[in-house]
Amino acid sequence: MSADEAFRRQLEELSRSIVIPQSSATVSNDDEAKRVVEDEGRFLSNALQAEILADSQAARAQRETYARRIFRLVCVWIFFIFILLFLQGFGDLIHYKPLSDSVLITLITSTTVNVIATLIIVLKYIFKLPESHARNPISPKAPKHTAQDR
Repeated sequence: MSADEAFRRQLEELSRSIVIPQSSATVSNDDEAKRVVEDEGRFLSNALQAEILADSQAARAQRETYARRIFRLVCVWIFFIFILLFLQGFGDLIHYKPLSDSVLITLITSTTVNVIATLIIVLKYIFKLPESHARNPISPKAPKHTAQDR
């Protein structure tokens, strides 16, 4: 008999000889355990709902802030274009040398594209739809028809 087998036998004999007394403290009460598990489940559910609510409120505040900022950006851009066009037409009165047509077109086009692209990117990020609406905004559970169904 090897030392390893001898050790295992001694361990088995010791575990058989140890007696754990059963009292009211060692016997679990199933109803109590079920109640505790249900309470923990309700607590976790409430905590999750509170976290979802806090996220929604933070998202709303962020949407309001960035919507105002985007509106201001567009207003400043429109004002800039208005001033630029005004100077092009009436610049001689204040000794402003008008820009050439190609420079004016390039300037207005590039600033317009940049402002609109920024507006679209920010608005799509802030006001994104949940995935269920993004797939099919009319009916998220509408069946898909294939050519074979017809």
